[in-house]
Amino acid sequence: MFVDILGGQPLPPITQMVLENRMLWIGLGCALASASLSMAWIYRFRSVPTLFSVGLLLLAAAQVGLIIFAMLLPLSGTIIRQKS
Repeated sequence: MFVDILGGQPLPPITQMVLENRMLWIGLGCALASASLSMAWIYRFRSVPTLFSVGLLLLAAAQVGLIIFAMLLPLSGTIIRQKS
């Protein structure tokens, strides 16, 4: 897929890292989400663990943002090169 987009140029390092470790990213995302939900359920009437749970969800959202950025980086690089 990226061969057509890049036209023979190498993948950006962050994209290559995400593609090579995709099972790690899937596992990390599932672990963060399940830990956050279980913390929120177990300590639902206390405020401090709830804040910890929200922090875990924010960390999972940052992971999703990183993956989206890494996957769109080759396409955005191609668009920028075509404009030049």
